[in-house]
Amino acid sequence: MKRFNVVFLLALAGPAFAQAQAPAPSGASQPSGARDIKFTNRSSFQTDGGPGRNPFLPIGYVRAVAPVAKEVVPEVKAEMFTLSGTMGSEAIINGKIYDLNARVPVPAVGGEVVVLRRIGDGNVVLDHRGRLITVQLGRKK
Repeated sequence: MKRFNVVFLLALAGPAFAQAQAPAPSGASQPSGARDIKFTNRSSFQTDGGPGRNPFLPIGYVRAVAPVAKEVVPEVKAEMFTLSGTMGSEAIINGKIYDLNARVPVPAVGGEVVVLRRIGDGNVVLDHRGRLITVQLGRKK
């Protein structure tokens, strides 16, 4: 079986070796290594939405432009928080204890948080997107 495979490969490769070693005809010029190929038409594909169209979309297809929704920033007020007390570097806001730089959820606004920046005597300073909100200790009148 091995002899058959070797003989078969030599039979197929023999003509290729014979053509490679055969001398070139006298009228033909010898190729000089690398050929100079010049392209006459260079096609391009623009993905930036320029003057050309996307070749993967049907002819005449127009994309629908979706309106961009503006981000609504909720108004956060000091009245939304109840400060029950301050103890050193901790404060009780809306019934929970928070440390400095803690994220305090805003009640009645889903997902919004404020950051506890400063704890003073009877007040705290909360930061909501760069705006500082001061909440005073709720004292009975």
